[in-house]
Amino acid sequence: MLAHISHHEALLAQWQEKIQEIEEGTSPMLARRLAHTSAADREKTIAYKTFTYEGLIARAEAEIAWARRGLNLIERLNG
Repeated sequence: MLAHISHHEALLAQWQEKIQEIEEGTSPMLARRLAHTSAADREKTIAYKTFTYEGLIARAEAEIAWARRGLNLIERLNG
């Protein structure tokens, strides 16, 4: 369980950093995508990409919470 938590904490940090890059306009990945996106669709592209990372963050947070509950269960059952 500790490895599971550690893995998802690392993913969480990575995805939070991606959102920060998007918000600051420093995301190389988004810059490449926007280079091939019409001006009319750039705002939509940014919103969708942010939304995607928010979903990944929510998933990582849920995985971490689930694993912590599992550790608490193990502790409770094993005294």
